[in-house]
Amino acid sequence: MFQYPPLAQFITSIYIRDWKLKLQGFPLNNSKEWFRDWFDDEYLELYAHRDLEESRDFLGYLSEMKYVNPGKRVADLACGAGRYSWVAAREHGCDVVGLDLSRALLNQAVHTNPDTFKEGESDIKTGGKENIPYFIQADIRALPLKSKTFELLLCMFTSFGYFPNDTMNKEVLIEFERILKSGGTLILDLMNEYVVRQGLVPEEDKVVNGKKVYYRRWIDEENRRVEKEIKIIEKDGNMRKVTESVRLFEFDEIEMLLKKAGFSEVGVVGNYGGYRYDETNSPRMILLAEK
Repeated sequence: MFQYPPLAQFITSIYIRDWKLKLQGFPLNNSKEWFRDWFDDEYLELYAHRDLEESRDFLGYLSEMKYVNPGKRVADLACGAGRYSWVAAREHGCDVVGLDLSRALLNQAVHTNPDTFKEGESDIKTGGKENIPYFIQADIRALPLKSKTFELLLCMFTSFGYFPNDTMNKEVLIEFERILKSGGTLILDLMNEYVVRQGLVPEEDKVVNGKKVYYRRWIDEENRRVEKEIKIIEKDGNMRKVTESVRLFEFDEIEMLLKKAGFSEVGVVGNYGGYRYDETNSPRMILLAEK
């Protein structure tokens, strides 16, 4: 019988900031925010190519570097369908809580079959406890979690930079820092701006499960954002249009934001295997920020 990890005691509804006042016009229920309605079942259809191997590779690297080990308290922020949460819990023996705003993605996360995952040594090291993650619906700007609780925070696959300005982005990092124990680490996985600019495909179309999908991409130079418009033509002819808008960061910019938020040392790797970051070639810019 599966048992949830003992993290429920660290979840609280008492710690809620007055974000509507603090951020002057960007309340948590702002219906104009593009990400509120997009991460649904149709999103899962379009991005179904993502699998567990990426999360296994990167968590394997983190394990080798001693960031991940059995019993470590991990928060997977903007966890989506829970790939990292499940691998960290089942295959590395961590006590994991995953948080996301999307009900559809969390629904997939909680209905994941635990037998999909290898148990390996982690099950032995945790005394036979069959860890599964604990999932919560939450906005990363106001985490319902107590301060100084977690030893590792994961924010993977470009889940940061959605908000319209760096004041809000810094406030999110301050919230991350709040729940992290002293000596803990935030893993922040971002796009490599140079590679995005060099490889940007302005227009593309494909068919996904019988639906015609048209993509248009461009760089908003004034606001330093990569923009994507997606038109989905259903089988019955109905059309849905969604947008994605994400801030592009150079390393020096995000390092400065992290330090302003209270992090001390900031390292960087360039892919999920932990290879050295090369601004002109690395597919990702993955920050390792120490508190």
